[in-house]
This record gives sequence, C-alpha cells and structure tokens, in this order.
Amino acid sequence: MALSEKRLRGAIAGHALNLTFEDEAENVETMNRSNKTTKHISASPDQTHQLGRDLAARLEPGDCVALTGELGSGKTCFVQGVCEGLRVIDAVTSPTFVIVNEYAGVTADGTPLPVYHFDLYRLGSPEELHAIGSDDLFFGAGVCLIEWADLGGELIPEHAIDVRFDHAGETMRNLTIAFGGRCG
Repeated sequence: MALSEKRLRGAIAGHALNLTFEDEAENVETMNRSNKTTKHISASPDQTHQLGRDLAARLEPGDCVALTGELGSGKTCFVQGVCEGLRVIDAVTSPTFVIVNEYAGVTADGTPLPVYHFDLYRLGSPEELHAIGSDDLFFGAGVCLIEWADLGGELIPEHAIDVRFDHAGETMRNLTIAFGGRCG
C-alpha cells in the first residue's frame, strides 16, 4: 500500500526511511554491502546528504559510485554528503564543464584517499570519457563518484555501486542503491 506524501512525511519524522525488499516483505534496514539492493526515501536535501554520508562510511579504495536520475533529483547533494563523509575539505560542486574534479579525502583510519567527482551531463560520447583517462581512475586506488553515469555507457565499471534517484514529490526522493549490480 502506498502512503501519501503527507502521511509519509509524518512517518519519517525527520529521518530517511530505509527499506530493503526480501521475499516480498518490507523490512526497515540500514544500508550495508551485504544487501544487494536497498531502497531509501528521502524527504529533504538534508536527508539525501545524510544518505551520502552513510554510504561514505562503507566505501573503500577502488570503489565507483554510479549515480543516475533526472536533473534536480539530488545527485550532487548526495555526492556532497559522500565527500563530507570522506572528510573532503574543499567545496564540492558539480564539474559540469570540466567533466571531473579531484578532491583529497581521508579514510576512517586517516589514510589519504583521492576522490574523483565526475559529471557526464555534457559528455558528447563515451569516447570522450575514455580520452580523459577514466579507466585509470575507475580502476585506481581512489573513490569515483559519477553523476549521469548512464551517459558513460559500457565504460562505467561493472563493480560500480549504482544509486538511482527518482522524484517522489517536491522534496521527496526515492533512492535505490545496488551494491555490485545495476539498479533495475
């Protein structure tokens, strides 16, 4: 049964609602790598940002996060949360005109971790992504955060963690996170 946006806002009470589906039963569960796919409902940009921070705590060197969704669906807000969780000090903005920004992040144990933030919105073709050396970054020791990943075609690694954003109201978003597979 679907909840109305107003009822859902009341049910959330300031916290993102985390859902995973297992044997067609709904269970509230936190995000972790053992879950193949998790579904999250965010009622605000702050909650989307927090979901990014939550994912950051689970990222490891070599991880790629492939983000897809319509314009204004929260991809950059989520990336900003991931970067905050990885202790990036610089202001994080979408690299729309330069394709990729590099930030200095830090793992939980204090190890330096490069963070590569891609925005493929203005990419002419996947070949342009290849030409800038994306393979070296996608399969390197940093973390790659790829907005508009669907425009990267087959160049987006299969090991990428997929995050799909869907509008569910003015500030409501449905996020589907697939660890080690594509969001369906």
